[in-house]
Amino acid sequence: MAVEANPALCARLKQRFLNQIAERRFFLIDKAIAERTGEVTFFTNMDASIWGTIREDWARRNARRGARSEKITVPSIRFSSLIEEFGVPYYLKIDIEGADSLCLGGLLHFEGRPRFVSFEIEHWSLLRKEMNILTKLGYKKFKIVNQGLVHEQVPPWPAREGIYVDYRFEDDASGLFGNELGGDWTNRAGIIAQLYQLIGRKIVTGVAKRLPAANRLVPRYSSWYDMHAAL
Repeated sequence: MAVEANPALCARLKQRFLNQIAERRFFLIDKAIAERTGEVTFFTNMDASIWGTIREDWARRNARRGARSEKITVPSIRFSSLIEEFGVPYYLKIDIEGADSLCLGGLLHFEGRPRFVSFEIEHWSLLRKEMNILTKLGYKKFKIVNQGLVHEQVPPWPAREGIYVDYRFEDDASGLFGNELGGDWTNRAGIIAQLYQLIGRKIVTGVAKRLPAANRLVPRYSSWYDMHAAL
């Protein structure tokens, strides 16, 4: 099951996965995840489709980067409604530009948890909130993955779970997840230590303080990073 708010991208997905949708092996929810079900303003990005967002401040940020947005109205849905209809997924990939915490926070209303979760590392203030929610949800193992190197990922043989697929990921793909990921899982303290190295600045008292200079975690890097969490 996938959720996409951009009507143009939804049309492409419906065409690409026409057979899977017809066979009910793939469900596409063409709505924006938001605080309430109904309709919401969506800023579809005209220069970088991956930067579509429901957050006006993010649209302004994108404009400063030279990426223009067009304001449209799209259907919206609460994340909890998706869980009620489809159940708790095994793996939850979140990337909704400024609103990832809506998904993480929505899980607090349910007993079940995804075995694995991942989301893009963005502003320090958002990561602080997201890490606190993950702790409440019971996640104890973490990894930071450089998404700019996803094209170098190779599915392990033999498969560590599921069925082996000989596949090479293109740039901008989500890549491997869960037990298929390379590297070691670390605890909360360990992941904070890795963030020290990533941003090259000292972060005090764990995920509880924000340094003004650390507004964005990866300002000097052309790549971007995802946080992976496991129970």
